[in-house]
Amino acid sequence: MAHGQEEPGAGEWRARYKRPDGTWGSRSGFPTKKAAEDWGLEQEALIRRNLWLHPRDGETRFEDFAEDWREAVAPRLGLNTLAKYRSFLDSQLLPQWKAWSLVAIFNSFVEIERRLSKLHEDYAESSWWVRRHGRCGQRCGSTNLVSGCRGSCCA
Repeated sequence: MAHGQEEPGAGEWRARYKRPDGTWGSRSGFPTKKAAEDWGLEQEALIRRNLWLHPRDGETRFEDFAEDWREAVAPRLGLNTLAKYRSFLDSQLLPQWKAWSLVAIFNSFVEIERRLSKLHEDYAESSWWVRRHGRCGQRCGSTNLVSGCRGSCCA
């Protein structure tokens, strides 16, 4: 069970908690025993819920994680799907987040939501254009906003 341990001569407390592998993890710098214990208990609660991330793993860069993930899913995906994933990574995700650590991404949820909203606006507009003007980009006179132009120019 998590507990606080006084740092001799430092006037600070260290939190100690049990990691998933059974070893003890710790973090120092807490002003009180209760603050150290509370933090340690929170780590153990995250471990029980399978939400805990080892601090070393949190420093993994998004670019490295994305490549590992792509390699892991590649055997069960088709070539076209892999090409789409590569394109999406290269054009949308990596330019913005390739150097970010996973923990920084996790802690920057609001920034990520802003970025996703911007992407949504960009793609929502382009899909509206296709519905209104057809795939050829011409105004074909179609008023069917669900299927767009059905003329020979967009077949």
